[in-house]
This record gives sequence, structure tokens and C-alpha cells, in this order.
Amino acid sequence: MPLSDISDLFFDAAGTLLRVRESVGTTYASVARAHHLSASPAALDQAFRQAWKEAHTASAMVSPRDAAADRLWWRQIVHRSFELALAAPPPASSFETLFGELFDFYGQASAWELYPDALPALTRLQPHFRLHILSNFDPRLLPVLEGLGIRRFFHHIFLSSEVGHRKPDSRIFAHALTHSAIAKPAALHIGDEIEADINGAQQAGLRAFHIQRPGQDLLSLCQHLLPI
Repeated sequence: MPLSDISDLFFDAAGTLLRVRESVGTTYASVARAHHLSASPAALDQAFRQAWKEAHTASAMVSPRDAAADRLWWRQIVHRSFELALAAPPPASSFETLFGELFDFYGQASAWELYPDALPALTRLQPHFRLHILSNFDPRLLPVLEGLGIRRFFHHIFLSSEVGHRKPDSRIFAHALTHSAIAKPAALHIGDEIEADINGAQQAGLRAFHIQRPGQDLLSLCQHLLPI
């Protein structure tokens, strides 16, 4: 694909640049134990995947519009995860505290780590392109990026809860282009999710690069974009 006219790169965050340090199920199980709830990490991992899939199947109807709605959206996913893993709704007396601890935990850089290819790729790309974040994350992403040492690479950070639309909605891509003063042909979106990142970008008129580790990572992107 001809990419010589690209000037700006828009990166998804979670799943593209960074990942959780331990499985969601491991974290959920650890916090649950402190609230006298017992569910295995494996059961919670499976339950979270199902809850995530259910939430995204109905994403057009429940798409977060602001930070408060984003928190509620995550509350529903966490509640559903425990409901599935426990085969019963989690106790109302402890759930709000449990959820608050989990929500805050994932707003800390210590909960996350960079993919090994992320920092080398950003370092190589920054001299040649303007770099931006375009993510369905919420404002918790900002301290995470800072704590992981990569906030400095990005000109703009566009978050769905601030824009008011989630990928794959074409309006979040249009917002990012307008506020970055970039024409569609000069922009490339990079992400790991087919529907949100690849189909969403292409339907909005942008080119897209699909991260599919281990075969195609951010260093593969460098090979496509930069001269040897």
C-alpha cells in the first residue's frame, strides 16, 4: 500500500501500544477476595470476555458519551463479569466498593505495560510523523501514558468519552482530523481491533494498519513507513 504521502499517525491505545500486566481475571479475583467473594481467575477471565462481547454487541445503544457514562458502562461490564463467574449477582453491599477499586486500579500506570515493540517503534516514527492517540479509553488513559513514559510522543490525544463518539463511529475520526487540521489522505490509523480500528477507519475514509501480533506489530509498521 502506498504510504509515502502519510504525515500523521493515529494510534489506538490498549491492545496496540499497551496491555494489562496481569490477566483481568487475576486482578478481579484478587480484589474480590478482599471483599469475601470467591471466583477463580480462569472463570473471571472467561466471564469478562463474554461480558465484553455482550457490551460491544449493543455498543451502538450504550456507547459512552462522557466520563460519567463511561464509568457506568464499565460498571455494567464488571457487574456482568461477576454475575457470570459467581452464577449469581454480586452482593450489592460490597459491589460498589469493589467496582470502585477496580476502576481506579486500571487508571494507574502500574496496572499496564508497554508492548516490547511500542517504545522502539514510537522512537523511530516520531522524527518523521506527527503522532496522535485515538482511543475508546476514558480520561484514566492520560496518567497511564504519562506513567509509562510515552505521553511525550503525542501531539493530540482523542478519547471517546471527550469526543462523544466511540470507534467505529466515523464521527470520532472526523473530529480527530478536524482538530488536527489533517486531510484524510495524509492520515493512517493503527489498531488491533478489526471492527473499531480497521473497519471504522476505512469507513471514515482513512487508511488503516492492523496490528496482529506476533506476525504484524509496530516494528512491522516502521518497515512499511520508513526507508531502510
